[in-house]
Amino acid sequence: MSLKSAADLLSNFFFETHKISFGCKKIDAAFNGGFSVHGIHEVCGEAGCGKTQFCLQMCLEACQDDLGGKACYLTCGEGPFPVKRLEQMARENSKDPQITTLLQRVLIRECQNVDSLFDVIETQLHSLLTKQNVRLVIIDSVAGAFRTDDKFSETSSSGRSHWARSRDLFLFAAELRRLSFAHHVPFIVVNQATSSGFDKTMDHVLEPFGIEESNIRPALGLSWTSCINSRIIVTRKRALEDNNEGSEWKRHVVLVKSASSPLNKIDFTISDIGVRGITRI
Repeated sequence: MSLKSAADLLSNFFFETHKISFGCKKIDAAFNGGFSVHGIHEVCGEAGCGKTQFCLQMCLEACQDDLGGKACYLTCGEGPFPVKRLEQMARENSKDPQITTLLQRVLIRECQNVDSLFDVIETQLHSLLTKQNVRLVIIDSVAGAFRTDDKFSETSSSGRSHWARSRDLFLFAAELRRLSFAHHVPFIVVNQATSSGFDKTMDHVLEPFGIEESNIRPALGLSWTSCINSRIIVTRKRALEDNNEGSEWKRHVVLVKSASSPLNKIDFTISDIGVRGITRI
């Protein structure tokens, strides 16, 4: 067993209490300041609910400091990176009207499949985290990589199927966790949601927050759920015609899993400026 000094423990204590902001004071307040800098944190929801909007905003927030912090964004099976939307949010939120420097701090890498994702994580991320002052890593999305890769199909020539996907998911999560604690950098992973599946835990978790009959089932099953440290569910539903918020959608974000923060919910809107929480009276 290796020995640690009191200084090492004090340093770890600082990082355990430090949080990564969502980029909105109201949302931070609802979720105890944001995500911890250690571990794997999931942003889950159905298509079009605002998952990527949260991630883009957190990217910009991580880069807006005086120490040259950067963010690494890995796109996996979710189409091209939304660079024009990132530019729009940067112009609306940047402290400096010249946003080029801010955008240069967002490092983007496209991963075509699970093998290319593993290659980046195992051979490139360590150098980035050590030499490039990366403060945040986002993977959008983990389901996009693992659910669509042909090598996990039953007819795959490699012979790998469901059990192989579970094995690779565990290896994937273990490497993310190792890098996170070694470099004090959080990993934000986007996950898709489906309306069917065996994981029915969301039913009783969401109902106390007034979100009923959502049929939200995080993709990748219970094995993946055991790998993550925290999870937020992003939802939306059609707003009533007489609502006065100027939006056809009513959106919620719910913290449904966390070891360090109480579960909570806050409503939010999406506009040119980004994601903003709404305080209900």
